[in-house]
Amino acid sequence: MNKPGSYLLTIFGVVVLCGCYNLRPSSGGGQARFAPPRQINPADVALPAGYRIAPVATGLTFPTGVVLDDDGRVYVVESGYSYGEVWTTPRLLRIEPGGATTVIASGTRNGPWTGVTFQQGKFFIAEGGELEGGRILRISLDGAITALVTNLPSFGDHHSDGPVIGPDGWLYFGQGTASNAGVVGEDNAQFGWLKRFPAFHDIPGQDIVLSGQNFRSANPLDARDRNGVVTGAFLPFGTASTPGEVIHGSLPCSGAIMRMRTEGGPLELVAWGFRNPFGLAFSPSGQLFVSENGFDERGSRPVWGAPDVLWRVKPGIWYGWPDYSAGMPLNQHRFKSDGKPQPQMLLAAHPN
Repeated sequence: MNKPGSYLLTIFGVVVLCGCYNLRPSSGGGQARFAPPRQINPADVALPAGYRIAPVATGLTFPTGVVLDDDGRVYVVESGYSYGEVWTTPRLLRIEPGGATTVIASGTRNGPWTGVTFQQGKFFIAEGGELEGGRILRISLDGAITALVTNLPSFGDHHSDGPVIGPDGWLYFGQGTASNAGVVGEDNAQFGWLKRFPAFHDIPGQDIVLSGQNFRSANPLDARDRNGVVTGAFLPFGTASTPGEVIHGSLPCSGAIMRMRTEGGPLELVAWGFRNPFGLAFSPSGQLFVSENGFDERGSRPVWGAPDVLWRVKPGIWYGWPDYSAGMPLNQHRFKSDGKPQPQMLLAAHPN
């Protein structure tokens, strides 16, 4: 399996929970038809020269993370939640020889479990927290669960993600934003969470000053409301902003990478200004990298054509959300959605 130039790539399930998965029909690609059951055929996957691929386990539900223990045994996390308000049970499974699974630990209806890492006989899992707020969990090999941190701001569109142990021994994780582009709107009611948590909104990692831009939308919280509501950035749905208004930063915050000791303790801010920092990894030299899910074309402030980004992370830096995409300002025409206003700056002054 470890011959030079040959690596085993694994297929772990039928459905994968991506950072921006949506059950609604595609508006562009993805128009192929499918009739179940799905057949797993390695020959259907195109590979670069020197690689081979084989199915290891199938029939999983929303698998979001894979990790090996110190003995090389394979474990997988099932999310327990998918956009579209699909609820199952979050689980940590061991993949046995032949593809059978053994349940190591199960969560409650507070998914999604969005990532897993392993160190010194312990699993560390990010619990997205759709119903009760995000958590970072430590799970022993016998399945005992300890919450190292609770009440992370994960009720919204994006969740607590991607735990990884750094070369300094600290546990790093990502925290996604509540909204798509800084403003709570009707799309968040479609995602389900706005009706559960109508006061929830994005939280900056440091004090910011608003430009005072506001957005009018219908009011999905009150069917009798014919006038709609006006909402500003970093504020609850239906709350307008004013020019020069200061929103105070705090921890935990939205759209950030934070770190903590593996035994628990206070959080520290590493960097912020990400929309959804879903995947974290350290290079052999100790450099932190993160993959960010870019803006969607939806909501009160739709953004067209925003890329996903792989960032090399420098501690203490703001990376642009909600006013920049991949380092480019959103008031460039390239980000304008047809028939919608050009996105303008939500912040009166930008960090960095």
